[in-house]
Amino acid sequence: MSGVRIVGGDRLIRNLSRRGRAAERMGDYGLKLLADEIEEESRARTPERTGKLVESHRVVQTKEGYGVMVGPVYNDGVEYSVMMHEGLGWDQDDMDLEPYELGRKSRSKNAGKTAHYGRGVGWKFLERASRSVMRDAVGRLGNIIGKALR
Repeated sequence: MSGVRIVGGDRLIRNLSRRGRAAERMGDYGLKLLADEIEEESRARTPERTGKLVESHRVVQTKEGYGVMVGPVYNDGVEYSVMMHEGLGWDQDDMDLEPYELGRKSRSKNAGKTAHYGRGVGWKFLERASRSVMRDAVGRLGNIIGKALR
């Protein structure tokens, strides 16, 4: 009878397990980097009058990974952060909702960019930042995790 012995399985399993844990840690690290970048990009696109809306941005850890939250910020009892994100203003006299125009501070922060679009200051600031960062996120995460597996 002939045979071949294959040995080292226990070593292989330990090595794969170690690399798997490293890949998991690097994946978590990569997700945190993406969340931090979305937060930074959103802050740059956020309309600014008092600074409260910009400062209300934060990265939070969730069961699934990380999230970027904005608000709540209230102005005269109205949830201002939602109104600004959705592009709504209001007439203080009759409380009718109407699209808002950027104020002086927001226009100067915009520095030549088109308001409300792309990298410009204006509505959908968090959504636009997320789209921008996530465009190449899968490749970037793959590179980060790949380093752990080498």
